[in-house]
Amino acid sequence: MRPLDKKYLYGLLAAVAFLAVLVLLKSVNGPFWVDEFEHIHTTWYAAHGHIPYRDFFQHHNPLLWYSMVPFLWVFGETTETVIVYRIAIFAVSMGIAYTIYRISKLLTGSREAGLISVAMLLSMAIFVDSTVEIRPDVPMLLFALISVHFLVRHIQTGEAKSMMLCGLFASISFLFLQKVVLFLFAYGAIFAYRLIRRRLSIRDLLYFCSSFILVQSAFFLCLTASGCFSDYILTNWRLNALRSDLYSSLFLAKIDFSKQYRVFWGLSVLGVVLIFADRKTCAGLKTVAFISVVLFAGLLKFAPPWRHYFMPLVAVLSIVVGCFLKLGFDNLKLGPTARIALIGLILFIPVRYVAGKANIRREDNLLEKAEYVLANTEARECVYDGYNLFNLYRPDLHYFWYAFDEAGCLNTYNKITDNKYGDYDTCELVRSRKPKFISDYELDISKCGLDGLYRKTEFDGLYIRKAAE
Repeated sequence: MRPLDKKYLYGLLAAVAFLAVLVLLKSVNGPFWVDEFEHIHTTWYAAHGHIPYRDFFQHHNPLLWYSMVPFLWVFGETTETVIVYRIAIFAVSMGIAYTIYRISKLLTGSREAGLISVAMLLSMAIFVDSTVEIRPDVPMLLFALISVHFLVRHIQTGEAKSMMLCGLFASISFLFLQKVVLFLFAYGAIFAYRLIRRRLSIRDLLYFCSSFILVQSAFFLCLTASGCFSDYILTNWRLNALRSDLYSSLFLAKIDFSKQYRVFWGLSVLGVVLIFADRKTCAGLKTVAFISVVLFAGLLKFAPPWRHYFMPLVAVLSIVVGCFLKLGFDNLKLGPTARIALIGLILFIPVRYVAGKANIRREDNLLEKAEYVLANTEARECVYDGYNLFNLYRPDLHYFWYAFDEAGCLNTYNKITDNKYGDYDTCELVRSRKPKFISDYELDISKCGLDGLYRKTEFDGLYIRKAAE
C-alpha cells in the first residue's frame, strides 16, 4: 500500500474517532428520555425480586433489565448510576459501530468500506440520538448485526458453524426486544431462496434453527418457572399487536427528509437499486441490501412512529452505502484525495448536526427531580409518577405504573382481559395509598380534592404530601 493510501485510511479512522467522541459527549450531556427512566425503574423492580409482566406491567422483552441489575448492585440506587448506564450503552453503541465495520470489510475485503460505513452511521443524528439512550433497541441491534455478520460469512464460506452462530445471536437479540422479528422475516425469505437455488443445505438450516430454539427454550422455561408466561404473551404480543395497528398509518409522516439526511437516503436508494441490478455484485452484499428493504417495509407495516425504530434500518443502510461508495470509487478509479474530498462533502452537513447536539448541555431537570424524591423518601415509600419523570427506585401504586393515558396500554389491556383493570382510578389510588410524592400527570389535583393534602414543590408537576414534611 502506498504511503498516500495509508494516510487516506488514517484520515478515515480519524473521522470515525472524532464522530465517536461526539457520540460520547452526546451520551454524557444529552437530555434524558422518559423511556430511559422506565427501563431503569424496571431494572430496580427486577433487582428486588419482582417478576415482570406478572408483578408489574411491561411490554418489552427482559434481557436488558437483568443485564443492568449488576450495575445497580455495584453502584447503588443513586442518580449517578444513571450516568453509568449511559456510558455502558455508549460501549454497546461502539460495539454496533465495530460490527458494521466488520460486515462491510467482510463484504468487500476492504478496511476502507468498513470505515466509510461507520462514518456514515455515526454521522446520522437519527441514529445517534437513540443509540445513546438506555433502551433495549441498542443491545438488540448489536446482537442482530452480529447475527448478520455470521450469515454473510456463511454465504461466503459455507461453514456450518457460522449458521449456528447466526441463529444463536439472532435469538439473543430477541431476548432484548421483539423487533428483531423484522430481521427474522428477512432471514426466512433469504433461506427459502437459497434452499430453492440449492445454495443452502437442510443441515445448515437445522443448525440455525437448533441454536435459535435452544435459547428460546431456556427463555420459555424461565417464564414458565416464574409463573409469568401467560402474562408475557398477553402484554408483549397480544397487546403490542393491537397497539401497532393504531400507529402504523402515522409512520410515513415521521420519515425525516431534512437536508441532514437527504444525501444518505439518496445514496441508500441508489445503492440498493444498483446492487440488485448488477449481476456481478456478491451474494453477501445483495443479502444485506435485501435485509434493508425488509426492514423498511416492516416499519411501514408494524412500527409506531418513534425515531428509535429507524435504528436498525439506518445501521444496515450504512453498510450498503459504505460498500456502494467503496465500489463506486474503485470503478471510477478515484485517488485518495478525491475520495476523502467526496466523503467530506457527504458528511459535512450531517456532522454539523451531530456536533451541535454534542455541545448542548442538559437543560432538563429530570435527574435533579429524581434525586429530590430519593433524598426525601424511605426505600419502601411509594410514589405516584405516571410518566417516568422522577421515580427511579421507589414502589408504585398499581400494577399499571405508566402507559395508562387514553392512548396508552391500559385501555388495550382491558379490551383483551374483559376489563380486568377497568376500575383503575388514579384519584382513588392517591387518596387511599397517600404516596409521599405525586405527579399531576393524568391527575387533576383540585378535582380530586387533594389540595389540602399535597403542595407543589419547586419542580414542575411534582407535589409532596404536606403531612410528610
